[in-house]
Amino acid sequence: MKLKPLSYFIAKGETGKLVAQARNRLQGDFVQLSRGVTHYQLAGPANGEVVLLVPGLTIPLFYWDRFVTRLHEQGFRTLAYSAYGRGYSDRVQDAYGVGLFVQQSQELVSALGLAAVDHVIATSMGALIAMALLAEHGLKPKTLTLVGPAGLTRKKALAARVANIPIIAERFGKHLARQSILSHIHHNVNTEADAQYLKAMVSDALGYEGTMYSLLSTLRNFSLIGQQALFRDMGELAIPTLLVWGADDNITPVVHMQEAKVLLKPMNAAVVRECGHMAPLERPDELSQLFIQFLAQVRLSSHVL
Repeated sequence: MKLKPLSYFIAKGETGKLVAQARNRLQGDFVQLSRGVTHYQLAGPANGEVVLLVPGLTIPLFYWDRFVTRLHEQGFRTLAYSAYGRGYSDRVQDAYGVGLFVQQSQELVSALGLAAVDHVIATSMGALIAMALLAEHGLKPKTLTLVGPAGLTRKKALAARVANIPIIAERFGKHLARQSILSHIHHNVNTEADAQYLKAMVSDALGYEGTMYSLLSTLRNFSLIGQQALFRDMGELAIPTLLVWGADDNITPVVHMQEAKVLLKPMNAAVVRECGHMAPLERPDELSQLFIQFLAQVRLSSHVL
């Protein structure tokens, strides 16, 4: 049975409006796309290869700050952005399915006049967006890196089940979702210091109208389970792929890594020790080293061929 669209709501604690005054104090830039304003940051050497960073379910573009510093030092140009409904991008009053996020990333790259995207790095839910971009919408980067990808479990999380219950979903979103997210943050990372850093990063943006609606709409309209076919299709493209997983990931457990390897056929795969769900934030040095080593492997393979 097809669910009715989620009714738009403003949740408890959402007292701010995303107007120019709220955005002017932030790092990065803003661009008007067809569905709304997107907060992005294009940084690094102007002549560097472009790395598109595709975000997960709740994070703003600041999530990548520690990691992009390492990439800039290696000569890469990075494009990070906040997905609709996250950070300081617009809260679109519509169904938050994969199509919305794919369209946003395509339009962003086009609006910035980038001749090419050389590499794509994606985390969690962003891995599904990235794979859809490549497997279904023709983006052809030189490499793909997936970090703790979502999509391989076959059982919906409790929040996703709640999001699919009419009336209850709206009530949960209005009154309980914000506190649920804040109390859940420490599950994403391994240390208290990183948990506090992450909480400070996301807390302010959670106070803007439409945020909980956006997250609940995503849980209702974006399938985060049973995406084996997408992984398989991605594997058939033969784009050099690096698969990375945190050994202590509590969100997308590393137990799914073997299945991901079978479906994706990555050129390289690595487990980051003492790392939770957010390797770019928790282990930026190690992740950047893995990425650089992977690119060297890709280039050597191309030269040999």
